[in-house]
Amino acid sequence: MSVVDINPAIRTKIYNFADANSYDVAWPNEEFEPSDTYLRFYVMPSDTTPFGMGVGSVEDYSGILQIDIVFKVNSGMSEAEAIKSNIATEFQKGSYEEYNGTKVLFETLYPAKSMRDSDEAWMYIPVSIKFRCLT
Repeated sequence: MSVVDINPAIRTKIYNFADANSYDVAWPNEEFEPSDTYLRFYVMPSDTTPFGMGVGSVEDYSGILQIDIVFKVNSGMSEAEAIKSNIATEFQKGSYEEYNGTKVLFETLYPAKSMRDSDEAWMYIPVSIKFRCLT
């Protein structure tokens, strides 16, 4: 188990979810030209809490995974709302992804209302998911 496997575990979960549902994903720092509804995400780590006092003791890593459902202005809400529902099912409390023996647990989902993106042609719905990992 290693802290360096947390991000790949989260990326694997998103990749498998998007692939199974045929969603386009704007991956961080990769070229992407949107044509229709797509997902983008951010992994925001939080504080690390030690579980013990000794050298090599377990640590609790936590953070927020934010998945934005990005869709065109004036395209209606039904597709974005359906995607939000699918995210809620995929990342429900207690679900997890394991990568190289490191298990990332998804705990709480916080969907928000739609917002106008900085580009006036797009709207988005941010869905924040609390995660944690003991390593």
